[in-house]
Amino acid sequence: MATSFQDGVEPLSGLTAIEDDIQTWEVVGGADKGGILVREGQDMRSPQEQERLSTGALLRELELVGERLCFERLSGSGPSTGWVSLNLKDKPLVAKTSRQPTDAEIAAREAEKVLPPEVSTALAEAAAALKADAKFEAANDAFTAMAAVWGCKSARSQLLMARGLLLWRWSLLGKALAHLQEAVKQRAPGAPLVLLGLRLCLSQWPEARQAAEKLGRKDALLFIDHWESVCSQMQVFRPERKTDKTKLGTEDVERIPGIHSSHCLMLKSAQDVEANPGVHPSHCLMLDSVEDVEVLHGIRQTDFRVPTTDGAELGAHLLLNVDKAGEPATQQPLFLCFQRENEDVGSYLRKENSAFEPMQAAHASAIVIDYRGHGFSTGEADQKYLHADAEIVCDAIPGIFKKHSLPWPWPGGFVLFGSQLGSRVACYLAGMRGQLFDKGVVLETAWWGSNAPPTQAKPLQELPLLTAAQKRYKDTVWTQGTENAAADDVGCLSRILVEAAGAESIDAFCYLRGNEDLLRGFDGRLFIVHGERDTQIEQSYAQRLYDAAESARRTIRIIKGKGSDTLRADEQYKGVLQWFLGQMTDDQLRSRGL
Repeated sequence: MATSFQDGVEPLSGLTAIEDDIQTWEVVGGADKGGILVREGQDMRSPQEQERLSTGALLRELELVGERLCFERLSGSGPSTGWVSLNLKDKPLVAKTSRQPTDAEIAAREAEKVLPPEVSTALAEAAAALKADAKFEAANDAFTAMAAVWGCKSARSQLLMARGLLLWRWSLLGKALAHLQEAVKQRAPGAPLVLLGLRLCLSQWPEARQAAEKLGRKDALLFIDHWESVCSQMQVFRPERKTDKTKLGTEDVERIPGIHSSHCLMLKSAQDVEANPGVHPSHCLMLDSVEDVEVLHGIRQTDFRVPTTDGAELGAHLLLNVDKAGEPATQQPLFLCFQRENEDVGSYLRKENSAFEPMQAAHASAIVIDYRGHGFSTGEADQKYLHADAEIVCDAIPGIFKKHSLPWPWPGGFVLFGSQLGSRVACYLAGMRGQLFDKGVVLETAWWGSNAPPTQAKPLQELPLLTAAQKRYKDTVWTQGTENAAADDVGCLSRILVEAAGAESIDAFCYLRGNEDLLRGFDGRLFIVHGERDTQIEQSYAQRLYDAAESARRTIRIIKGKGSDTLRADEQYKGVLQWFLGQMTDDQLRSRGL
């Protein structure tokens, strides 16, 4: 059964149906110039369409923003959709009208919508490549065919939808999202439904809720409510200490070993820290942020906060490697770090089992992000914000570096790091923004997981029996039966939405993405490291992630005799990481027995 992109979709109540009271406009300007100018977007600086909109053309109002009208053309000639100005120097370009297109005009417009044969052929190839048994070669052929007809403006929105679905099917998730967002902008029929389905599968819960509310999809809102309820029962976040600065009082401070309440207002700057030798600089983040403080030899710390869209702030350390002259070592790698569920940014400065130890051995710098409710981030810890907050951080870093007179892009290369809970964020960013991390992705003691159909996912029965400690960790973090049922519900809803938009053969890709699923489309450099004696996460899970990332340039190391609490001090881990970062040749790696 094929996906009928070329057939369009039936109108849906409240979504794409034509309402009786929709506003119609007529083009009244441009008679002496062959019509009026049309731009692709609302912004007056957006690209200009080659064709003009003919004088006398009837337009259906899709959106009105100030003096800018987004339209669908009902009659006349020119672009099918776009944005025009209402007036030019006090002369009207378009005017409201009660006139409706004649039967002849409607017939002429419908005739325009008939696709050229080569476009129909390209869309049919795209539909066939969506099937569960399709080969990647078929997808490549479909992309080539669609590229050849991309210049057909009348089919642009359908081509965007087809490409977005095809990219989704083959786990190129960041590109799929971008194509479907553009399809929505170009008013492709059904595109808002498909985009909502993708957001659900990507666990983009805040964005999905906003889209469902806009579309009036009560079914989606009920599913999102249910999923968030299930997530609240999962004890994922287990910070070692809660140090919300907005709630920290004298009594709280006195319970923190080594910190006297008299330091509470003092420790706000590098000078204050250096004047109090009994207080370790890493404690300052609990009381206020610090800037440019040497916390380790050759490592200077600057704290900053990243505001989110709902008023929370994410706290972060910049641990900057500096040379002997005190200048930033910008030719060395920079890590973006998402830590374990029981860690915060202060964990990177402790003496034992510090995640920064292997990075420091590689002379790297690091940006360490606190989850909501951890360290000196504000807000409440909640899984639903994990992906949204990670995207916000990625968008904010260039501006933060500019503010601190640091170069961006980072000359030494950008590396993504995630451990345990942080691996969930890292796998998501690898799947959505993999090209940002030009130096690669490092997954340490990572979570596994797939909700893909059996034809794609590794069978669960291949997993070994868990030890009592591993089962206890698993049961603490996940409520497996409830979570699996909720994941199935999300996949079911996504399929309902995408089918309502007119697509078929969608079972192969409409499912909630786990870590393995997110890595399938990542084609960058990947290093997976795990301890042989990990008492929390079984080592075979690392192999599952490695196998799933079949497009990546991948390396895996299972460190013998090490658990999650001793892994980071291991010399093999440090050596292979340096090799992964290009600081050691293959021969040097072999000579060291690594």
